[in-house]
Amino acid sequence: MNEQLPPSLPRAARSRALRATVAGILLPDGPRSVATGAVLLALGFVAACGSPTGQAGLPQETGSAASDAASAIPAPATGGAPTEAAGASPTSEAAVSGGTVEGSPPPIEEQVVELEPSIHALKGQKAPELTMTDVATGEQVSLADYAGRPVVVNFWATWCVPCRVEMPWLQAAADEYADKGLAVLLVDGGEKIAPELTESTISRFVDSMGLTVPVLYGDNTYAVQKDWTVVGLPTTFLVGPDGTVVDVRSGGYPNQATFEDHIAQILPEQ
Repeated sequence: MNEQLPPSLPRAARSRALRATVAGILLPDGPRSVATGAVLLALGFVAACGSPTGQAGLPQETGSAASDAASAIPAPATGGAPTEAAGASPTSEAAVSGGTVEGSPPPIEEQVVELEPSIHALKGQKAPELTMTDVATGEQVSLADYAGRPVVVNFWATWCVPCRVEMPWLQAAADEYADKGLAVLLVDGGEKIAPELTESTISRFVDSMGLTVPVLYGDNTYAVQKDWTVVGLPTTFLVGPDGTVVDVRSGGYPNQATFEDHIAQILPEQ
């Protein structure tokens, strides 16, 4: 049982009690420890203030008010999931789809980013000729082989980090839009290794990425890049079925959704 403090003292009595307590601490009537002095000062302050409190100065409810307040506190749940707080509006499972709340924007990687229109010398012009070696078959492959089809020509290299990011997107586009005649050509822009190691390095990269689209390389890569006005990697050219360069993107796309949105420019509507 908590011991109750005496009722409030009159103002004069409170003042005298506080002064007496302070004097008892400060007057040299005997050695006192700091802890003892602090306790006496606290007791004197409480007595002087005379606040009718219980533990730690917290006001106590009395009579029926205390009973009503206690009965208003909900009992803790036993077993199962915790109960929802009053007034809360929990999101129902039906409003959640694919891990996101219905009506919320899609994840950033699924959002189409509005890009500034590209500026390139070949945009709106006929695509230059391109003939290089397919690293998988050893055969010569030319852009002319895909006449009448939409073609994505991507210049890349194994050491180019943004190029690696785009590889799965390029392969996925080739697979998804094959029925619309889309072709994807990956042109190696040059490896920073000894020439005799180029083919094996590219082959290992192709295998590690699971690529099945034509990957082209050759000693003429720098001449080809000059013809196509490539100034950095990655650079992607979207070539329409009539052989015209519809769009050019230097530096890569921000995400797959934006890449596929741009590809739509060269795909047939049917």
